[in-house]
Order: sequence, then C-alpha cells, then structure tokens
Amino acid sequence: MVNKLNENNIIVSNYDSKSFLLDIDGFEGPIDLLLMLARTQKVDLTQISISALALQYIDYIANMVNLEIEVAADYLVMATWLAFLKSKLLIPNNNEEEVDADFLSELLTHRLKRLDAMRKSSRLLFEKKIIGRDVFLRGMPEYVNEITDTVYYNTLFDLIKRYMSINKIDKPKALSFIKLNIITIDDARRNIISLFSLLKKWITFDSILNHADATSDNDLSKKASSFIAILQLAKERKINLRQNKNFDDIFIKTD
Repeated sequence: MVNKLNENNIIVSNYDSKSFLLDIDGFEGPIDLLLMLARTQKVDLTQISISALALQYIDYIANMVNLEIEVAADYLVMATWLAFLKSKLLIPNNNEEEVDADFLSELLTHRLKRLDAMRKSSRLLFEKKIIGRDVFLRGMPEYVNEITDTVYYNTLFDLIKRYMSINKIDKPKALSFIKLNIITIDDARRNIISLFSLLKKWITFDSILNHADATSDNDLSKKASSFIAILQLAKERKINLRQNKNFDDIFIKTD
C-alpha cells in the first residue's frame, strides 16, 4: 500500500495484496478509505464496531507472515485513531468544547505525516555504510622507525680544543701549613700542679684555665688537655673535685 495526500489533504491509496481490508457493519473496504470517508462525514463512526475492527486487524497480522513492520505500524495507527475518534463522538467530555471531526481527522493526517517522515529518516539511516559490514577499519598500524643522525659542524681543531679545555691539568699549587700551638696533657698537668698554692680552697675549673701559664692560644686545646689533667690528678688523690649538679661548674681543691 502506498499512501499519499491529494490537494484537499485527503488520504488516498493504491491498494495491493497487502492492504488491510475491513468488513464491518456499515463499511467494507480498506482502512485508510474508512478514515477518508469519516472525515468527509460519509460514514458514521458511531456505527462502526471497534471490537470487530480489532479482531480483523489481529487476523490480518497473523495471516500476513511477510508483512513489513512499517506497514503493520501504519495500520495500527489508523485503527487506533478510529477507536479514538469513535470514543470522542460517543462520550464527549462536558468540560471540553464540541468535538470537531475535521480537526481530529487533520490531526490524524499530521501524525501520519510525522510517522512517514520518521520512517524515511530511519530508512536513510540504515542505508548508510556500517563499520565491519560495508567498510572496514585498517588492521595492524604501521609504525614509523625514527633514525637520529647527529651532524657536527665543527672542525677537528675545534673538537681537540674543546677536549683539551675539559681535560686541562692544573699546575700544582704550593702547599701551606698552619702551625697550631697545642698544649699537651703533660704541659697542662704541670701548669695545674704549679697552682696548688691557690687550691687551698675551692676554685672553679675556669679560674684555673685563666691562671694557667700556657703558651697555647688555642682555647679548645688548653681546655681539653687541662680537663684530662685534673681527672688524672683526682684519680691519684692529689686534688678533690666537686660539681653541685649536672653541667654546673667544676670546683677543684687540694687536700
């Protein structure tokens, strides 16, 4: 069946063996013709049996094994709208304005146009080439091997000059020695013993360092050597040591 609209926007058709023909009380013929006659008010829809229409549509679908789904959908839309139009005519809503059969028919025509446009768009979409069936993607990609070639623009003389500047041997520098005046433990011991006359009473370790006659100007060396010296003298019981608390001053006294 091929549907089209004439100059009055009335659906006309060319019928074939697949057309949906109705045989209902009050009408006998194709369903789209019934819609056209209903619009021109040549057929009273209130006299059409919707149940008979539904049964004949079911039989039609069952018998037409090779029927295209688009055609069956068109017929289903037509049958549905026939039922809708009849319900509007038989049971009008009091809250709505009076039902206009021409308006409902035009609305049906508009929807059929939209259905036909969607069907055409769907057909055009499926006619496009499909990846994996009509066209195929490229398989294994080709890898490009990059080759790096270093080009030198300097001469051999420039290369030798640069090499010599990197590996240049510096001239040996003169060594200088710094002489440190270091006081030995024995020297510190002799200095402390020489101060025994001052150790009759308790005196701090720092005071001893200040009175010590040392030739060293290295305070760290003098302090370290003197500290070891007083520990040795205390071990020999020649002096006494006292410290009131940790990290406090160390006091020294002889017997």
